[in-house]
Amino acid sequence: KKIKITVPAIHTGKVYSIINQYKEEENWMNDGSLEVVISIPAGMVMDFYDRLNSATHGSAITQEIKE
Repeated sequence: KKIKITVPAIHTGKVYSIINQYKEEENWMNDGSLEVVISIPAGMVMDFYDRLNSATHGSAITQEIKE
């Protein structure tokens, strides 16, 4: 699965290690937030979302990309 994630600037440090292994492309915004596209096996998606939401307190914006 491909997922586009936008992480607010205050959480990028904590989230970067979580997303780095799945990252396909990243784009740093002018306000310090991070926009990244990841590719992750479908079976790991729920665990990934749990870790992401734990690190960002639910403030990351995710959007599945249809291939």
